[in-house]
Amino acid sequence: MLLNKLIWTAMFILLTACSNSHEANHAAKHVQIDTQKSPLMNVESPKEPEIQVTMFEGMVDDDGNVAGLGANLIGKLVVVDHCLLIQSGSPEQPAYDQPVFSKMSYAWDKEKSVLINKHTNQKYPIGSEISIGGGNANDEFQKIYNISKCSINVPLWIAS
Repeated sequence: MLLNKLIWTAMFILLTACSNSHEANHAAKHVQIDTQKSPLMNVESPKEPEIQVTMFEGMVDDDGNVAGLGANLIGKLVVVDHCLLIQSGSPEQPAYDQPVFSKMSYAWDKEKSVLINKHTNQKYPIGSEISIGGGNANDEFQKIYNISKCSINVPLWIAS
């Protein structure tokens, strides 16, 4: 009888110890899993650089036109190297100009990537045909108004 009691006590102690060891091990695994962060949680997706649209506050006449510029540029709004350009010429031999828009005449909606003519409320998304008056900017104009050029070397077109 005493032997039976000793065997039962030993088995109880052994089971309790195994159970406590299993629970501690199980809890430790849960703590380890809970504290680990997924490697993707803190990774931000790279942002696309904004499109560079050149605007200036310059001398304009009463109609909002840049004074002294009377030529016309017809082409398509395109983005090259994150810069808004006007592509003209043939598809086989395209020519590019960097438009410089008067803030009094044009606005840029960067959320929608749309150029807006303030006088007509016409909207020009990327890829659309556009006809703008104006003329080529010389170096003096560029210096006076501190016009920043795009990274690619193309002529500046002052849009009126």
